[in-house]
Amino acid sequence: MSTTASASRPIRAPHPSVYTVLYLPFGALGGFITVALTFLATRSGLSITEGALLGGAQMISQWLKWTWAPAIDVTLTPKRWYVFATACSALGVFGMAVVPLGPDTLWLLLAIIAIASLINSIVGMSIEAILAQATPRGEEGRVSAWFQAGNLGGTGLGGALGLYLLQVLPEPWMAGAIMGGLFMACCGALVWVPDIVPHRAIGGVVSAVQGVIGDLFKLGRARGGFLAAILCFLPLGTGAGQGVLTQAAVAEVWGAGATEVALVQGLFAGILTAAGCFVGGWLCKRFHPRTAYAVIGLLLAVVGLLFGLTTPGSPLEMAFIPAVYLYIGWNLLYSLVVGFAYAAFTALVLNAIGSGSAATKYSIYASLSNFPIWWLGLLLGTTADKWGPATMLYTESAIATLGVVIFGIVVATMHEAPELGADDTTFLEQRYRPAYVLAGRLRTIGMLTTVAVWLVGGVMGIQNWDVPDAAYPGELLLVGSAFFGIAVLVSSQVVAAMLVAFTDAAVGVSPLSPAQRMRVLRDVAAIEVEEDAPGVPAEPHGDAV
Repeated sequence: MSTTASASRPIRAPHPSVYTVLYLPFGALGGFITVALTFLATRSGLSITEGALLGGAQMISQWLKWTWAPAIDVTLTPKRWYVFATACSALGVFGMAVVPLGPDTLWLLLAIIAIASLINSIVGMSIEAILAQATPRGEEGRVSAWFQAGNLGGTGLGGALGLYLLQVLPEPWMAGAIMGGLFMACCGALVWVPDIVPHRAIGGVVSAVQGVIGDLFKLGRARGGFLAAILCFLPLGTGAGQGVLTQAAVAEVWGAGATEVALVQGLFAGILTAAGCFVGGWLCKRFHPRTAYAVIGLLLAVVGLLFGLTTPGSPLEMAFIPAVYLYIGWNLLYSLVVGFAYAAFTALVLNAIGSGSAATKYSIYASLSNFPIWWLGLLLGTTADKWGPATMLYTESAIATLGVVIFGIVVATMHEAPELGADDTTFLEQRYRPAYVLAGRLRTIGMLTTVAVWLVGGVMGIQNWDVPDAAYPGELLLVGSAFFGIAVLVSSQVVAAMLVAFTDAAVGVSPLSPAQRMRVLRDVAAIEVEEDAPGVPAEPHGDAV
């Protein structure tokens, strides 16, 4: 049994398999775009880079969805939002099938994908609002496994079935009509879902908005919420390489065709990622979700590295094994580990957000995690186009490893320090702790912003490299982003250092020793009620970071 943040009556949680069915339309729309349409892109006259734009158009709305998420929390019930968004998603997939795929219609198709994905994001938000309020504490790992099984299983189903229907049916619109009908059939699972009371039903619209804002501030002040946000922002466990490996021009490097792609990026990928979700959920019950997510991200980097090393023409090419078998095997292993990562992500977020304003808070974390999927997908597409799929896989692996290192640095700066014996320790914590916390987070945000500027500038610079008559030459973008990133990094460190110096002077000890400052930074139960989820008593996990 679980209780909402806004009502005292208990909520009876359904079996988590219900979430699998409800989440299928969300994953299936993405699969139709990233597998079916993406595979056919290069066969329809598009370049690998242009094919990557299909997935990029989908990810833009997933990155920005936090901006409209509060409407889900303060207006209609999650069930009504689900039916509305699923119906619009069905129309969207039909529209994608109707528009011919080719250079002349690319921008029209990108617009349809972006609009359909925007509305499709509400499918996920409505389920997330139910999930957060109906999931008992300690069950995040189990529930997230079933939840993400619907997402990733739906991606595989939508990709494999969509590609098959587009190829065998006499008219493409028939494929879209069948997919849309299957989307609507998933609404039948709502009969087992409890009714969730929106904020508006408790105190009106103004009170509802105030409640959402208050919940967000509580989340931002919690150490667990801050670390979860850092993890989501970093390019870990994204699976962004799958969108590139799906394209026909890339698959042909291994001698793979439509049949192999439909199986390993569609049907079998859906089965294995769903299975991986349950393994990831089990890991999150054994270890803290933050620890599990970081380790899984590193594991996926290792898989990508080995995949690249055994690519035809690479140093460890296995000539005694047919290349198409290597493509199938590595893709399936990649999909399995992606399943680990997605389940760990959901457990990580559920552990951090609590139950209040769930759609908004979950969407903020999902948007943070979708940002690296978006830019990394574009970067990998351009890298594969210019330097081949092996270099693309090396790039993904290196960036993920860098993300784990950055998270390790952030965690190291937030660890507990030795106890102080001074009698005024409590006074220091209560009076000056917020200033030191702000300084530490300014440093972290400055570092992450610098990395983001460098990555975005790198993506745009590579895309415009040697492009005649480009509005912004690639060399200018690379150099400009490098200097701008350094300026952001230096300025954030200087501001943080000044804040620390002024606070040290106010404390009366100039400067505080590192042990004293870290003691002030510690999370103390009397000041920060909880570590992981505002407003909900945390239950112990395994080893945490």
